[in-house]
Amino acid sequence: MRIASITTGSYVNGPGKRNVLHVQGCTIGCPGCFNKHTWPSSGGTDVCERVVVHALIQDSPDGITISGGEPMEQWESVSEVIRLVLTEKPELTVLMFTGWTKEHLERSGHLAEMSQISAVVSGPYVEKLACSEPLRGSSNQEIIFLDGRLDNDSLVLLPIVEVHCDGETATITGFPDKSIRQSLMKEL
Repeated sequence: MRIASITTGSYVNGPGKRNVLHVQGCTIGCPGCFNKHTWPSSGGTDVCERVVVHALIQDSPDGITISGGEPMEQWESVSEVIRLVLTEKPELTVLMFTGWTKEHLERSGHLAEMSQISAVVSGPYVEKLACSEPLRGSSNQEIIFLDGRLDNDSLVLLPIVEVHCDGETATITGFPDKSIRQSLMKEL
């Protein structure tokens, strides 16, 4: 599968400590997208699904989050990673972001295939509808709870933004508005 990165120890991409897979490639291209670097399908790195699984379950996360790029453009690989993660660690919750709407997921038949996912944040990012609600970049996005392991109450106290530093680079993740991103970039 083609991935942009894996972030470990995130507290902004879902409840609890989470490891986050950012897939590479997105043809939706939402104006104002925070992850434009994940759009080109030629970017990122080709990685074996088992290597991705090993990285996602390291350091005892409470759950994993799949983000983009666009996970639905690599659905076979993404669903296999989820299956393998939950085979190793069935206690983990799985949260996934997609620019596909609930209706698109239903029409394609993929929503019915997502029984192992705890919640899906669905819908494209719409810049003029930007909001600061947990897990939603814009107010048109819908959180679909699927397996009963996550609900709105589990999302209430999530932070909006976090910065991960590894000594050489700093990565901003979460749902910061433009002014927060600009301020952080200036400071970093």
